[in-house]
Amino acid sequence: MNADKPITSSEIIQSLIQANNRTKMSTEINYFNTDDEVIMAKETNDFTYTNKIPSAFYPDICRQTANYVVGKKVTISGLKNDKTIDPNDFLTELATNAAKVGIAWLYLYVEEGKLKNKVIDSYEILPIWDTNFQDTLVQLIRYYKVEVVTDKGANIRTRVECWDSEKVVYYIEDEKGILGLDFIFALEAIQYHITTSSYVLDNIVSKTEQGWGMVPFIPLKFNRELKSELTTCVKALIDAYDGNISSHQDNLDAVQDAILLIKNRSAEAYEDLMFKLKKYKALKVDDTGDAKYLSLDYPFEARKSAKDDIKEDLYNYARAVDISKLTKGGGQLTTAFIEALFFKLDQKGDEFIKQINIFLYLLYNFVNIFRTKVSGEEAENVEELDFIYDKSRPGNIAENVTTANSCKDIVSLRTMLEHHPFVTDVDEEIARIESDEQQYLDTQGGGVDGNPNNADLQKPGNGLSENSQPQESSNLNGQGNNQT
Repeated sequence: MNADKPITSSEIIQSLIQANNRTKMSTEINYFNTDDEVIMAKETNDFTYTNKIPSAFYPDICRQTANYVVGKKVTISGLKNDKTIDPNDFLTELATNAAKVGIAWLYLYVEEGKLKNKVIDSYEILPIWDTNFQDTLVQLIRYYKVEVVTDKGANIRTRVECWDSEKVVYYIEDEKGILGLDFIFALEAIQYHITTSSYVLDNIVSKTEQGWGMVPFIPLKFNRELKSELTTCVKALIDAYDGNISSHQDNLDAVQDAILLIKNRSAEAYEDLMFKLKKYKALKVDDTGDAKYLSLDYPFEARKSAKDDIKEDLYNYARAVDISKLTKGGGQLTTAFIEALFFKLDQKGDEFIKQINIFLYLLYNFVNIFRTKVSGEEAENVEELDFIYDKSRPGNIAENVTTANSCKDIVSLRTMLEHHPFVTDVDEEIARIESDEQQYLDTQGGGVDGNPNNADLQKPGNGLSENSQPQESSNLNGQGNNQT
């Protein structure tokens, strides 16, 4: 939705909401909740599944992408004060929502002089972008259902919040479904974003109202096109897989183990025959009679092969990783094999990181506005901020430590630590190394044999010396895979 001027008319807002098509997002949410269309539908092409068995591929794929990129702490270098807000508190949830429906939203507000935040359901959001480039948020409509209790009883109505760069206007449906200003849930239907009050003996002596200068909702896009993980191809493969296992179970339920064919016996004698068969485990037949079992063949191998092919294609086209492949080598996996397995997920993660960086820079612009208008603290230099991602990829620890050690005299200590599997916080690790070295110098009286010039000869190793090679081992523990 695009606009050049703020939208204030309740009639226009209501028409925009009615015209907003959320069918695609509803489908994405249903698949994330494993309410798959083909399986959960009552009928499909005049055929009904008795067993409706949805898979959990879609939520797994979305969470895998989010946790791969921001599951571990994102390090932000260049901050002067990291206490105002910590993006790691909400990044994983936001990233999962973005992967699920193509875009996620964070709402910022001030409460009791502190900057607060809340992740908002994307289903409730109708963004209005600028008409020139369609990437600047100029207005936002949020709408959701609430319960209203009147003297006639309780009923469900739509409540609407219309946000611009300075204020928010609250609306609510009346009994006829027409939007009007909301004085039911809000003391004031029109409010500024930020209200700060000064008190004397619990009495308000002054009140300041102001806006952020921007709509206080920050979008995290999964990509520039706002497309989710549920591409047409991925959706079709999930449907095919779920249909496969559901129809397979239907066939198993319908197929008997064997059918007993009995010759020259009347239908009336069936119950007596089955009683004797159960009691004596044998049947007596005359010269013209006969009895034999007919077994029914079922294409188990063909069904399993088809299911495995669908699963392979699904992970391939979703650019995701089938983790079960990591266990097939008995844990003896090389770094090269793991990098090849994670190649497509890594590409997708790099694309997502670009969008997360845009989100984080915008977030710290809001932090600066908060510090300028509310807390009076020094603003951050946003251009100097650097975001380092520690991707959640398993690795061969022995190989990775050996590789890090081999770079000892080639790259800086910081670069080496950023790629070391045992290091999760580079700044903290460097501080520990410096502390260990200082403690050693203190115990040596300033150096070896009292000579400060010899202090480097026997200072403690930092785990990266050439003589401290690790024991040969290979496992699937997570390794740091840092990226800015």
